[in-house]
Amino acid sequence: MKKVLAVTALLIASIQPSLAKESLELMRCEEGSCSKSYDVIRIGALYSHLKEGNDYKTNGGGLFLNAENLSDDLSFEPHIEYATYQKKNGVRAYRHKEEFNLKFGIPLGTNSVSLRPSIGVGHELTGLKGQDNTKLRHIYGRIGADLRITANENFHITPSIAYVKDVYTRLKYDGDSYTHGGHAFEYGLTGDFTIGNHGFTTGIYAQNYKNSHIGENSLKRYDVRLGYKF
Repeated sequence: MKKVLAVTALLIASIQPSLAKESLELMRCEEGSCSKSYDVIRIGALYSHLKEGNDYKTNGGGLFLNAENLSDDLSFEPHIEYATYQKKNGVRAYRHKEEFNLKFGIPLGTNSVSLRPSIGVGHELTGLKGQDNTKLRHIYGRIGADLRITANENFHITPSIAYVKDVYTRLKYDGDSYTHGGHAFEYGLTGDFTIGNHGFTTGIYAQNYKNSHIGENSLKRYDVRLGYKF
């Protein structure tokens, strides 16, 4: 029923652009009780800086897609991204990531601020081509929280923090294979805003991943993302 409501709202919005905003704010009613629900998809591009210890630093770009299936109390958020990096000596780095998070909304005494603790799982593959074909694949668990702050009906900002712990790790390097798990801290700051009938999203992210078999024991990544919100 929820998906039918979402499709109906989007069809109405395509006929009357002024209703596009309302398509993201549907009312779900069950047994006489109504609550606001959301279906949001974000798709866009990212600029990324990758640093493995003191061994190499390189810049790259890629694409991302994430979604929210959200009520006042619960949000399911899948996230997919792909990035590639090119060095002058022909070495190419790449990253594939798929992540799924479940977030719980906790109002903080006002409708404009809510705390959203989260739990999730993910898979990430980072590799080098053209040198020693290093590959780092890890499946991880994730626990974190973000603070959703609504400035006004057209803009809200969300700082976030998370801790990531590997449950499976496979690092191939110089012909050897290691399974020592790593862990990471993640930080983010996302802004969602509306201009006319169009929604946009922007964000900055940082991750510091540590593993005893990585150069200088750390893999650091900094991303800047810009996307469109449907």
